[in-house]
Amino acid sequence: MNNVLDDAGDYVITEPLSKPGDYIRLKALCDVVIACTTCSQDMAPVNGFKVTPIKMQIVEAD
Repeated sequence: MNNVLDDAGDYVITEPLSKPGDYIRLKALCDVVIACTTCSQDMAPVNGFKVTPIKMQIVEAD
């Protein structure tokens, strides 16, 4: 998501900066519980006006 606050303190929803195929990698340094969701908004530019699936991959370190 690429939401910013304008000068009046209101949210402005703009096109995302990420592109298809972009990803983030996180490293847990202790035990964690993870929840992941997509924003199912298709009436604003938050998702480029379309809902797409999300892929989440969890890999245990050695």
